[in-house]
Amino acid sequence: MRRYSGWRASGQRGLRSLSKTVRDFQDEHCPLPRWSPNGTIKRVLEYVESNLDKNITLTELARVANMSLYYFAVLFRQSTGLSPHRYVLSKRVERAKELLHDPKLSVLDVSMNVGFEHQNNFARAFRRMIGVSPTEFKRGCV
Repeated sequence: MRRYSGWRASGQRGLRSLSKTVRDFQDEHCPLPRWSPNGTIKRVLEYVESNLDKNITLTELARVANMSLYYFAVLFRQSTGLSPHRYVLSKRVERAKELLHDPKLSVLDVSMNVGFEHQNNFARAFRRMIGVSPTEFKRGCV
């Protein structure tokens, strides 16, 4: 009995060693593809910029990249350092900062122009990223 358990433990160690060898080989010879600025990532980023006023879903972005949802999300995070949702949110806030300089636009107009359906969601996201409310930011700009 003891001898059998020794063989079993030996076999498990060998299996772990084999799987580590396979992983090392894959990491060295089959790395995840990097996105080039001229390729897929550029297409996705342009899509985000041109559709900030619309509801952008992960499914749409994955379709633009011609990838599965999971694979797209992993590569996007590796390439940009942000999740797709966080990236879109940051781009909306950046655009909002530009639009808030215009005295003709109200905070509500700006929130609608950058794709937020509700002004309170816009104000919350803006405050988290910039540190002040959109109204305070607008007062400081004018």
